[in-house]
Amino acid sequence: MLQVALDEDRIVVTQNIRLRVGNGRAHKETIGKLKTIRVGDAISATDIDRASSEALWCALTRDKDFDAKAGLPENPERKIRIHGTWYGADDEIEVFPVGAGAIKVRGGYAELSRFHHARIYKVPKKTGYDYCMLRVYNTDLVRHRNEDLFSVELKPQTISVRQAEQKLRTALANGTAEYLGWVVIDDELVIDTAKFNTGQIAEMQSEFGQIRRWRLDGFYSDTKFRLRPLQMSAEGLPEDSTDGAKKVIDKPGWLPAVNKLLALGNVTVVRRDALGRVRLISAAHLPISWKVD
Repeated sequence: MLQVALDEDRIVVTQNIRLRVGNGRAHKETIGKLKTIRVGDAISATDIDRASSEALWCALTRDKDFDAKAGLPENPERKIRIHGTWYGADDEIEVFPVGAGAIKVRGGYAELSRFHHARIYKVPKKTGYDYCMLRVYNTDLVRHRNEDLFSVELKPQTISVRQAEQKLRTALANGTAEYLGWVVIDDELVIDTAKFNTGQIAEMQSEFGQIRRWRLDGFYSDTKFRLRPLQMSAEGLPEDSTDGAKKVIDKPGWLPAVNKLLALGNVTVVRRDALGRVRLISAAHLPISWKVD
């Protein structure tokens, strides 16, 4: 009977989701050394986006010589002001030496380890639009803990926006990005996977059939989700299962591009009440289900 109920999609599998800004560890324990650059040196756009503080990023991007693609050219006369203090061409500034989101701590830096949620946007292009994801770090929400965390403005200098893909950053700056909704780790996603007929996901579905319900297990990169089948576990997986099935169900999971998944997957984000019933409306402003259009 249990197997029949599973086959008929009558058994609800739920996960607790975190909606508040937690008090747990916000960054990794390892402290690294910051990279130093002279103010008057040529500074790449990459290094500018790795500025060790929001104020430094603002000072560099507001310089008259700044170019969004090239950064800043060498200029022995350059001066910038940070929190009221002027820095000349021979003064040194600090940037993160890594591409991951990071925070300045104890004279060095630590990589950030926790996203609170991700915001889904529709970004126009020449013909049609793309779907993009903005991963929001806990550290950018601490100052907003008494506000609606899912709608507070995230300024261009926040590490969350600086870590987003460029086309989304451009659309946000231009005011053309359409905010569709948000997702958090352990959200339930209902996906039509019929059009995903290549690679590991195709191997897995050739063995187990089409999988509709998925758990959001992480934000793998600025353009990819990490998903796992909601009703399946690697425990007890047959040894002769396909390599694709093992990777999707166990490690590393299914890693679809956000744009492709949302464009082809007819995705619905499912939110439930304590009894497992789908929540479509809420007078108490609790999270409700929504469909990606």
